[in-house]
Amino acid sequence: MKKFIVYLFFFNLSCGLFAQNANYEQAEKAKSNRLPWNSDQLTPFFTQGSDDFWFREVKEGEEKYYYVDLKARKVEKLWDPVYLAAEMEKATGRKYDPKKLGFWKIYFNKGGEILNWMDGNVIFEYNRKTRKLSYTKKEINPSDMMPRRMRFDTGISPDGRYQVFGKEHNAYIRDLQDSTVVQLTFDGIPGFSYTDERKTTKEVPLAPLWFDDSKNFCLFRQDLRGLGEVSYINCLKGRPLAQNSPIILVGDSVVLYNEITLYDVSTKTQKKVKIDKWQDQQMRILHSDTKANKLYLERRNRRNTMLDVCEVDLSTGDVKVIIHEEGDPYIGIELASITFLNDYKDIIWWSERTGHGHLYHYDGEGNLKNVITSGNWTAGKVVSIDEKNRTVYFQAYGVTPGENPSYAKICKANVDGKGKMVVLTPEEATHNVIFCPSKRFIIDAFSRPDLPYQFTVRDTRQGDLVFKLSELDLNDMYKQGWKMPETFSVKAADGETDLYGVMWKPFDFDSTKRYPIISCVYPGPQTDNVPLTFEVGSTNEALAQVGFIVVAFNHRGGLPLRGREYHSFGYNSIRDHALADDKCGLEQLIARHSFIDGDRVGIYGHSGGGMMSTAAICTYPDFYKACVSSAGNHDNNIYSQFFVESHYAIDEEVKVIEEKLETKDGRDSVIMREKTFYSVNLPTNMELAKNLKGHLMLIVGGMDGNVHPVQTIRMVDAFINHGKDVEFVLLPRGRHTYDGVSAWYFENKLRSHFAKYLLGDFKSSGFYDIEINEYEQIIK
Repeated sequence: MKKFIVYLFFFNLSCGLFAQNANYEQAEKAKSNRLPWNSDQLTPFFTQGSDDFWFREVKEGEEKYYYVDLKARKVEKLWDPVYLAAEMEKATGRKYDPKKLGFWKIYFNKGGEILNWMDGNVIFEYNRKTRKLSYTKKEINPSDMMPRRMRFDTGISPDGRYQVFGKEHNAYIRDLQDSTVVQLTFDGIPGFSYTDERKTTKEVPLAPLWFDDSKNFCLFRQDLRGLGEVSYINCLKGRPLAQNSPIILVGDSVVLYNEITLYDVSTKTQKKVKIDKWQDQQMRILHSDTKANKLYLERRNRRNTMLDVCEVDLSTGDVKVIIHEEGDPYIGIELASITFLNDYKDIIWWSERTGHGHLYHYDGEGNLKNVITSGNWTAGKVVSIDEKNRTVYFQAYGVTPGENPSYAKICKANVDGKGKMVVLTPEEATHNVIFCPSKRFIIDAFSRPDLPYQFTVRDTRQGDLVFKLSELDLNDMYKQGWKMPETFSVKAADGETDLYGVMWKPFDFDSTKRYPIISCVYPGPQTDNVPLTFEVGSTNEALAQVGFIVVAFNHRGGLPLRGREYHSFGYNSIRDHALADDKCGLEQLIARHSFIDGDRVGIYGHSGGGMMSTAAICTYPDFYKACVSSAGNHDNNIYSQFFVESHYAIDEEVKVIEEKLETKDGRDSVIMREKTFYSVNLPTNMELAKNLKGHLMLIVGGMDGNVHPVQTIRMVDAFINHGKDVEFVLLPRGRHTYDGVSAWYFENKLRSHFAKYLLGDFKSSGFYDIEINEYEQIIK
């Protein structure tokens, strides 16, 4: 008893040394901050037959409208809103707010002079040159006000003669001229059906791929038989029952099988397309040339190390490989793309074959014509093609040395490899562009976490600035005490690789004080959680207001934007690859800033970040003092087959097996063939549970259909078995992404957990009183 009293005394004393009051009210206020609607883009409404356009912006709660005359290089106010509101009131008898007229999706006639719209039974005409508004009233037929039944014609051929539909798992075709029906397939069964899984005598719509001549079409179906299932418990209504859903987990012996069948309308015959090449291959449709009766598809082997782009001749069913790709340790997925142009005579293909993703020009037969882009940077998605001028516009990452390589710039290059590539958007920021109809100009919306949205017009010849249109107005937020987050960089654990991040501080930040630091993490490799555009009201911004420094920064093995070596860093280390970089980066920030207290370090993350944060506090138990881990895939041996096997190493073994085949005369024959068996023995967080010293909260949604809740339950069990004190929170209505009352509850648990164990504030609660109508609004 004496030892317990002494321990309790020193615990209370240590808390008192750094105890701070958690500012939950400021956090809730920050979370409620919202940018004006449509603030992340500028939507142009182009004048008929012209690059000129009008747009609106919102400043200090007031809508402002402008007309852009690109030929004259002029931006002018579109109208006097007070005059317009008054004239509209005269016509309709209704009040209009001059500050919020709400105009949207109306277009100037050719010449950019007349703008027409209708409000009720009043047709308005505004003359931009004279700045006068006129109107006429239209008599409305009561029948015009009746809602009209929408007609959904599915499965109908281009010439309108035939309709394909399904019934009792099979496909049928109806001649709409004489209503005759012919059954096309007889092999549809539950689990391998041409319809859905309901066996019904009623007709169900199908979605065949028809070709322009209306003579041929194809159908797709998936073989779901034998797929493994997982159970979810209905906990909220009625009798608690388990409901099973088919899910393919990593290492499963049975995976999805895709089939394509071709049909000849005149003969009612079918052909199975022989698309099989690799065991357990993945297949997807890329494009269809319905004019030439060709289909383009992609198939990948199970390990995602080999890929074919195939052309299917739908008149014969023949399959021809036109592009073959191999990647080590895997083929990048997130930025991959293919673009067909010039009536399928040219193909633009994205490949990471040099270590960085770049664009390559092939002819329609699959012959490599030329390299379009190259260098120690990454070409991303194609955003537009100018076929007439043989120009491709695309996203580019790291194209300017010394800048953050995660921001997307827009560049252009010649499809045939002629001339130099041009960077059209030079600012170090994430750029999203809209092309004017002629493609002579782009409207560029760009931002980064510490740069509010800017809107400009640029010439697409060399990227010259035509003029600045607008920028996001934050005056109201600044008046309320809002402050901008900061960007920074640190070195990875290798001492060489630059990692980029964002830091949020309390709005009442005092550089003479010392604050705990919390790292928000996600390990990748398909993405990470470092924001690349401007935002307010984020979970991190609100969490900082409680009294923390909150950071999110890259880790090797994260974003796919920095080349194959970077994003595949964690290939053989699914659990641990990002941990050293997070600790090393935090140590640099602690050494760099006197206002950060290195003895009070927290970490949190969701999904893969939930896995990473739990692994971090158990791997470095003396460094991280508190952790919140939500929806974590703590055991990747029972996670998604596609995600894990496409990005991480698994075991495979080739065996020779016997296989029985039925011959034409009905006898069985036995053949020997090779088959690959896949298995997993991936490290789990449960293996680290014995190391825990700090304060860990585990949260999971009871309806999570992505990372099964059992992963968190097994994690809790591991801690219990090692006698570790953890807090477990189940959100009964929570799915994988929390919303509504689940999101509200999660946010408050997140803040209060760190307030207790990093600030020493055990008195305040994250769940202060709120009005009952506010709560009711949340749960709705």
